[in-house]
Amino acid sequence: MSTGNTFREKLLELFSKNTYQYVYVSLGSKINEENVTFSYPISNLSLISNAEFQMVPMFIRQQPETNNILCIIIDDFHDKTLAQINKLILNKITQNHNNISILVLDDNILLTTFKYHLLLLLNTLLKYNISPTHFMFTNFICFKHPNQLQLNFESKLPEVIQKSFDTISDGYYQFCYYQWFNYAYYTYNYIYCYKNYNMQRLMSIQHLHSLIKSCIKNDYLNNTNCEIITNCAKTLNKQTDKKWELFVNNCINFVEVL
Repeated sequence: MSTGNTFREKLLELFSKNTYQYVYVSLGSKINEENVTFSYPISNLSLISNAEFQMVPMFIRQQPETNNILCIIIDDFHDKTLAQINKLILNKITQNHNNISILVLDDNILLTTFKYHLLLLLNTLLKYNISPTHFMFTNFICFKHPNQLQLNFESKLPEVIQKSFDTISDGYYQFCYYQWFNYAYYTYNYIYCYKNYNMQRLMSIQHLHSLIKSCIKNDYLNNTNCEIITNCAKTLNKQTDKKWELFVNNCINFVEVL
């Protein structure tokens, strides 16, 4: 585990000693709780926390063993009990997947200092020729009961990240930033490409929730249910079908086996 002061040294040390075929970075992904409760579409719905897969998604674990993968986890691990729980989970993952290396950055995430970490990260990827198709950065920061400062931070962060991705090296990694759907029951296990889909998401999300609820009731989205909704959407108007198609084409289930 590195701190803000040692992150640069740890990152460069890993890249100098290893050749990575894929780099995955998660922001705000640590395990905080075992279960998550929701009030929509009905109250007291519960799901097992997917934080383990936020840190190391299923699509990362499924990659060929010949691919060396670096997973970088950026979060605040000041709570020592939670830090130990996360450490045990991550150790188990690396024991089961010998091709996965993990670097944890323990830091208080601020808009000002985070830009430095992001610049360092992207410049390192460029230096070691990591292709945009072999890199993903996902933001999972979401406060369940935010105060006004946290709400402002949470709302500003995605644009700060995307702006950095757009400007560094003429936008070489501009499509590599993914955003979580936050604590929304139906889409709890999904992320989307921010550059491609964020505006469509804002315009479509209520419509999509209504569609999903009409098709699968109080179940959550998975591969099987997505097929059910796809078949259902085809029988409805073209606008609904198009909105659903855009969701399917731009969003990734990070928990389920492909």
